[in-house]
Amino acid sequence: MVQVGSHERLSQQELANKLFVTKGNITQLLSKMEELGLIKREQEWKTKYLSLTEEGKKFFHEVVPQQEHFQASQFSNLNDTEKQQLLDLLSKIHLLEW
Repeated sequence: MVQVGSHERLSQQELANKLFVTKGNITQLLSKMEELGLIKREQEWKTKYLSLTEEGKKFFHEVVPQQEHFQASQFSNLNDTEKQQLLDLLSKIHLLEW
């Protein structure tokens, strides 16, 4: 939701790349979001593009600030050294996936 909402229009492949999964892995999730009226998919040639519907935009603006606040509160208990360690470890994991 955040990735689609942060972009005007995003291909399903671009979304999969951002989430570090395959297109097939997110198909069921996108279908559910489409059923709920949160996103719309548009086919252009061989590419499927995703964007938020008006209902999806409304939901995005309600939920994302709460999510960001929650995430920030979780990291507020870490000191600067611990935050750097976490960043280093996450970077290492990311590099191993590719």
